[in-house]
Amino acid sequence: MIDRELRRALLVDTDELDEVQRRDACRVILSVVGFNVAEFETDIPGVDRELWTVAERAAVTRLLEARTTKGQPRAQELEYAQTGVLKNTDADLWAAFRIMAPRSYDASVWAAGDGDPIVYLSDESQSIFARLTSRQQWLVEQSLGNTRLKPYQHG
Repeated sequence: MIDRELRRALLVDTDELDEVQRRDACRVILSVVGFNVAEFETDIPGVDRELWTVAERAAVTRLLEARTTKGQPRAQELEYAQTGVLKNTDADLWAAFRIMAPRSYDASVWAAGDGDPIVYLSDESQSIFARLTSRQQWLVEQSLGNTRLKPYQHG
């Protein structure tokens, strides 16, 4: 489904959020935009991999299997990897992305026919940018609270 409604550029106010809350905020946004996603990419930093949950380890394995940038290590040997741009044609792959993207240094999500990312995550969820429709914004606010989303001001 392609949503052609105007999108509003927003940032999630991550001040006062701990690491788990930031990751949860990312996953809320990724879930809300899921029907519009055509492509996505992420990097997978291997730092703190001993802290990854079983679900995160499985997600990394799935992402590494699908990556478009070849010649990189398996999950248990990982220091750093990139997926390259992946098509959103596989529900398991999209689920793996939603699990691991909040831990990335750089992750982007694109809607069909839109050259600019609709979600951009950076620095392990320190920065969370999203371009949301009014309905998507409402859904995110229901989960995160209406004070978390701030208008993005370029420049």
